[in-house]
Amino acid sequence: MKKALMYSRELKTCVEEHLNEKSMEKIAGLQLQFETDKKEKEAEIYCLKNVELSSMNDQLRDALDHVKRLQGMLPICANCKKVRDDDGYWQQIELYISEHSDSKISHGICPECMIKLYGKDFTRD
Repeated sequence: MKKALMYSRELKTCVEEHLNEKSMEKIAGLQLQFETDKKEKEAEIYCLKNVELSSMNDQLRDALDHVKRLQGMLPICANCKKVRDDDGYWQQIELYISEHSDSKISHGICPECMIKLYGKDFTRD
């Protein structure tokens, strides 16, 4: 009976050690899988961020090109005030500005032109 009890205890100890070993292996495998999945997700996030940043860079480059088009020398006719575009065509300044910017054009008459057109006696109501 003593021998059977001793063998039973040894068997129990061996089973517990074996289960602990298997559990540890399983835990290690799960940790490895978790780390691998985590790295894959991070790589996917970085890839998506790179695509987003690339798109934003393209938008900023386009905006900068757009702004540069409205800077620098702008050839304007001294008589009719038409503007020469990059292709060498002359167009009304209002049309040129509306095509090359987000500005909206409205018309009015400055005080000097008002006097030239309508005389000094003209008063605005």
